[in-house]
Amino acid sequence: MVTKRDSVWFDVPASGGASLAGPDRLPYRRHWRGPGAARRRRIRGERITSRRQRERVADGLARVVRDAQAVTHGFSAAVHPDRREVLAARTVIAALHRRLRAPEPVTPRGVILLRGLLTDGNGPLYRPSEPGALGSRLRAAAAALEPPSP
Repeated sequence: MVTKRDSVWFDVPASGGASLAGPDRLPYRRHWRGPGAARRRRIRGERITSRRQRERVADGLARVVRDAQAVTHGFSAAVHPDRREVLAARTVIAALHRRLRAPEPVTPRGVILLRGLLTDGNGPLYRPSEPGALGSRLRAAAAALEPPSP
């Protein structure tokens, strides 16, 4: 039996033990590649690109710019964005913010890339490896947001 717990798939044998299932394990493959997989992928894509999810990502982008413009952050355990990178990429961030709030459709891949940038504490938003890395990743996410033309 395959069960879902905390967004990770588990294969639960009849003996009662559980083993973690990943992309290279059968339960994961069975869920995303078996009968009805196209329907499950479509539903997941609709959830990822829903108005609520798009607004959450847009709010996260706005928060990043607001935090970067703040003079002081106060005392907090939160990881703060790299101020120079965010200020250098604020025009791209503003364009992404407008695009996410617009009614036109976006792709799940683009939303996932942006969510990843916002949540990865070791990514270019918080720890850039080179100057301009954040802007480059944001432009790639912006391109991924656009649905393919018919």
